[in-house]
Amino acid sequence: MTHKKTELLFQKIEKYARSKKFDLKKVRSAYSLATEAHKDQKRHSGEPYIIHPVTVAYYLTQNQCDEETLIAALLHDAVEDTPTTLKEIENAFGKEITQLIDGSTKFDKEAFREEEDLDRNIESLRKWFAIMRKDIRVAVMKLADRLHNMETLQSIQSEKKQQRIARETLNIFVKLAEKLSMTDLQNRLADLSLAYLDTENSKLLQKTQQQEIKEGERLLPQVKEKLKDAPIQNIYLETPGIARMYEKKIHQTQEIAGALPVTYSIITETVKNCYDILASIHQTWEVEDSKFEDYINNPASNGYQGIHTTALSPRGRYIRFKIRTAKMDEYSHRGITLYCFGENRQEKNISFWLQNLSHVTEKDKEESQIFWEHLQKDILERHICVHTDKDNVLLPFHSTALDAALHSYGKKAWYLEKIFINGSECSLYTPLKENDTIHCQFSSTPKVHHEWLEYADTASAQALIQEGLKNMKEHQKIAIGKRILNEAFLKSNLGFLEEVTPAAFDNILKEYNVQNIRSFYANVAEGRIKPTSVIKILQKNKNKKLKKIQKIIVKASGSSEALYEFFSEIPHEMKEKISFSLKKGNIRRMVVKYSLQNITEKEWQTFSLLLHRKNSIQCLSIRETSKYGYIFFSFCAISLLWGLDPIMAFLLLQKTSITPFALTIIRFWTASIFLGVFLIIKQFFSKRSLTQKTLPFFKRKLFWISLCLFGIALGSYMTLQKKTLPSDYILGLGLYIPLFLTFTSLVHQERQYQSLKQKLSQTPFFLLVLVGIVVLFFKSSWNTEGKLWMFIVVLLFSLYSFLVEQYHKESKILARYSWFQLYLFLYCSILGTLFIPFIPWALIRIQDYGLSIGYATTFTIIPYILYFYLIKKVKNIVIIGYQISGTLLVVFLGEMFFLNILPSTQSTIALVSIILGTVLIFKFSKFQYKNNPLENQISNL
Repeated sequence: MTHKKTELLFQKIEKYARSKKFDLKKVRSAYSLATEAHKDQKRHSGEPYIIHPVTVAYYLTQNQCDEETLIAALLHDAVEDTPTTLKEIENAFGKEITQLIDGSTKFDKEAFREEEDLDRNIESLRKWFAIMRKDIRVAVMKLADRLHNMETLQSIQSEKKQQRIARETLNIFVKLAEKLSMTDLQNRLADLSLAYLDTENSKLLQKTQQQEIKEGERLLPQVKEKLKDAPIQNIYLETPGIARMYEKKIHQTQEIAGALPVTYSIITETVKNCYDILASIHQTWEVEDSKFEDYINNPASNGYQGIHTTALSPRGRYIRFKIRTAKMDEYSHRGITLYCFGENRQEKNISFWLQNLSHVTEKDKEESQIFWEHLQKDILERHICVHTDKDNVLLPFHSTALDAALHSYGKKAWYLEKIFINGSECSLYTPLKENDTIHCQFSSTPKVHHEWLEYADTASAQALIQEGLKNMKEHQKIAIGKRILNEAFLKSNLGFLEEVTPAAFDNILKEYNVQNIRSFYANVAEGRIKPTSVIKILQKNKNKKLKKIQKIIVKASGSSEALYEFFSEIPHEMKEKISFSLKKGNIRRMVVKYSLQNITEKEWQTFSLLLHRKNSIQCLSIRETSKYGYIFFSFCAISLLWGLDPIMAFLLLQKTSITPFALTIIRFWTASIFLGVFLIIKQFFSKRSLTQKTLPFFKRKLFWISLCLFGIALGSYMTLQKKTLPSDYILGLGLYIPLFLTFTSLVHQERQYQSLKQKLSQTPFFLLVLVGIVVLFFKSSWNTEGKLWMFIVVLLFSLYSFLVEQYHKESKILARYSWFQLYLFLYCSILGTLFIPFIPWALIRIQDYGLSIGYATTFTIIPYILYFYLIKKVKNIVIIGYQISGTLLVVFLGEMFFLNILPSTQSTIALVSIILGTVLIFKFSKFQYKNNPLENQISNL
């Protein structure tokens, strides 16, 4: 039976070849060679393998393929799966057919097997697209090959493998068919993919599809009658694609709750007739202006032409009309195959996006992940049309104004000074929308700089920027390269360039085959070396997976149509990670909550940009729940430990035999031992330790800083020993902020700082707390000696902060802060030994030693680790304001619980100030996350 099926198919192929006057002898010879090559092979279904290449060839005949493509289709698997060689085929059929076969086999049929093979599989894609750029027939042949594989996918037993192949088909081949305007094949591939990715809904929608077809056929005579006077040659019902219906169903718009529009294709003779028919429709039915699209004057990026309009029937049913000439209609079904076969092939001009393939495929050293991103965005995504002073430009929908300028003006865009969108001046990085009008102003000197690479999304624009950067003077490129790397290192918590060892830099130079460090910096400035890849080398982790964000909640408001269009533009593989719920509203205005789970930062960037470009949608809120949870936990833990610190110290000094000097020495020795062991273990296991310079231990400024730190600890315990209440002590520290600001402003003579008035105005919490401090400072219960020690502590704290700030600028110790802290503890421990002879150790009870060590571990080391880990992960957050307000609340509550002290009138004033300050901070403070790729966009949202 199978043999007869094969013979029948080949008879049809021969009949087609005869009508096209192909060399039948050549075609039969190819069939014989394929039959012999695959004679011992079976497909998963048990059928002879030869049925596959014959079926692929038959599909191509339906698209009017040429002789070379037909023969290549018959032999396309012979080289990959049998001993037959390309040389044998070239000798028998010629070089052109050999190149087609070679191109179709470059994309390994087992590609995208597992996630860990992603780089290898993407490289296979890169080669395939590089060959496709030279001969588009390779793509057409591969699409036919994939269609038959999808039609027989049920023969594969593994459900996981079926879904993998279906997802690959949806992500690559369906999008490619859309770009080639091969609508029939696109819909067929999408429907087959959905059948494996969501079987249950696919079956349900098949029934809906049949109902829609019946409804369309029922309305067709009425439509024909209404348009009988219009110059129509033919009118037919378009079958709604299951995948398209699914896209609407998963978003549960009002449209799907009722019914999909019935779609009719109207064929006429001339372009003029198209507009006459459009006028007849608009005169006959009520129409929606927002759903009118003219693709005749503005063809789609894939070359499609036609007029689309939506009307409302008297019974409230939407009817979609697609008006085309016969040639336009044929192109809508067959697409690029109309032009890529035969002697007069026109593939060089048939699809503009083929030009972008060169920029995506020719960068041999580009990272696989970057190539994949460019392929998805520049080639496979939908495009928009924008208008410039020079011409109309088709761009990927994610493009910015800078992309448009570079695509339209080429090297002239290096001199770009100002850009206007629809008459209004805007940033170069403003996202574009369909039919935007761009106007550019140029200067006499080049303006191109490295930051353009971050905001020009298309590969062709980035290639042009890199060329412009290459023309900069060497000293400029070196300075820019250093700055870029420093910024990247700081974002990745690697510290400064100065902290990297010479040996580590030697490895980097060898990795990139760069002769010296100056050339290396220049390559970074030109964008030829990515800072992210340098960081991966330093971390010895080239295969590091993309960081994932656990959960983000986004609330958006808009019409059902706008929300549907937004969701339909999200890549299919991302939709599986997004759930949503309707919060409130109606068809015209509703609020939807999107929950994005386990997404990469790049996926979050895609989602945010899509949302940002929808002017008809308002973003109400963005909240990363995992970050909020971590910040809230850290805030509570640190506030609790810092708040209990003075209370526990107060109890130790009042209730035990421990003295302030003894507690200070025990604190620093305990912290030194604990932190020293921790860092040694971390150094042993950390791969980064080989790339960081050692922080010098013997530094004069380190001694002065540690002397201040020792004085702060000792002064604090002396203050508490004089029966100063912990709440009074903590509030007294509030004097540190204005004093430190005043001190630094005087030292720097306001050259590097804002005015003191401006600085204080940015800390509303401290201004409020100062009210309580002034009252508390003159409390009669606070003795003079305690006030004196408190003043010394505040003075030392200000000096300590200033010295640390200066030391950071001189030594650049950002990534080695833990070692810096250990050195300070060791210095303080050494200072403490000077007081050992003067301390009555024998009078201190053994259990008091234990309590002191436990106190030092719990209230020094643990909050230290939490605090510095938190400030490494979060930026632009008023962390001090949060923590001091939380700490003060814990102190007041702790005094009531542990010391049985009720708040006094003065303390109540301070407590009210704290609460008001906390409310102000939570209301007006905004924070962003390090390494957030969308800081500017999110702020605009």
